[in-house]
Amino acid sequence: MARDESAPGGATSGAASTFRDELALLREEIDRLRGGILQELDMPQVVDRANFGVCLATRDGTVRYANYWWAALHGLTREECIGQPLSLFHAPDQLPQLRALTEGLARGESYSAVEAWHVRRSGEVFPLLVNAFLLKGSSGRQELFAITAVDMTGSKASEAALRESEERLKLAEEAAVMGYYQIEVATGHALWSDQTFRIFGLPPGTDAPKVEEYRSMIHPEDRSAVYALFEKCISERTRFDLVYRIIRSDGQERVVHSIGIMRRNSAGSDVMFGTFQDVTESHRATEALLVSEEKNRSLVQSSHDHIFMLDLNGTFMASNDRVQHYGLSSGTELIGRAVSEVCPPDVAALYHHSGDWTPGGVRAHSSWTE
Repeated sequence: MARDESAPGGATSGAASTFRDELALLREEIDRLRGGILQELDMPQVVDRANFGVCLATRDGTVRYANYWWAALHGLTREECIGQPLSLFHAPDQLPQLRALTEGLARGESYSAVEAWHVRRSGEVFPLLVNAFLLKGSSGRQELFAITAVDMTGSKASEAALRESEERLKLAEEAAVMGYYQIEVATGHALWSDQTFRIFGLPPGTDAPKVEEYRSMIHPEDRSAVYALFEKCISERTRFDLVYRIIRSDGQERVVHSIGIMRRNSAGSDVMFGTFQDVTESHRATEALLVSEEKNRSLVQSSHDHIFMLDLNGTFMASNDRVQHYGLSSGTELIGRAVSEVCPPDVAALYHHSGDWTPGGVRAHSSWTE
């Protein structure tokens, strides 16, 4: 090549031109090698067989490529997807989101783990987790929206089932006036359910008291028994099961039944899991019944009449001590014996066919004694 000495800067200009030509040739070779590698790896086949949806669309939202899973997720064939607008695959109320996403992609933005709701051929709406970015060709002139999608139907169903289970648990807690707790033995830190806070007259969501702080919430007469059993459960890994009194934040005394078991959590730490149930009303009802039964027992024992109960077979189930006319000294001597053993046949028959039946299949009798 002749060198033009007269051209200002001619040498420099010619060298630059040669360098650009060589650089272009080098890029072509790199592209050729890259294409060969991709062809060797058969990347289109890899994408076609991916277990997630892949879709390529032009800037106007027209689908130019869809792999098997993209089509299958929507209940379509790959051929049916090609040429369709992206809006075809989206639930109607998701179109504003699609518009915002495509506008962002056109500006060069990318999106990761975006939740979107698509629609199948059947009309069923289902959730997807979407990634999207702008894919440019080597020349920079060809641009496509690249979208990958993972079906989240199973995850959403699990989330819904979990929420439903939690709601049922809350309803059960409220109905039974029962809450649960968790205590980390090493630190004394505790976690309480909302219903446990309510049992103690505290607002749900606040910090649960630590083990030592809880002491002040127990009735003074019951504290030693509660903590002695708690320590035993920790050292012997036995069950905690105790009814005791607590003092609510408003000063009200209540009775709770607490059951707990020792376990190791995922970190290997000792943890006690348990429940609290407010049994105040049933406890008071039981106490009242015991008092009533004691009063009735005293009345029965002090009666001058022989008062007793027979079952359906004519066997004595209960009796006061007015049994001297049977030659006995105590009513307990009658328990379990048949009325025919201690009474003449005509009297036994009389008892068997008289008296008042109770719902439990028992007859109550009384007989006058001198």
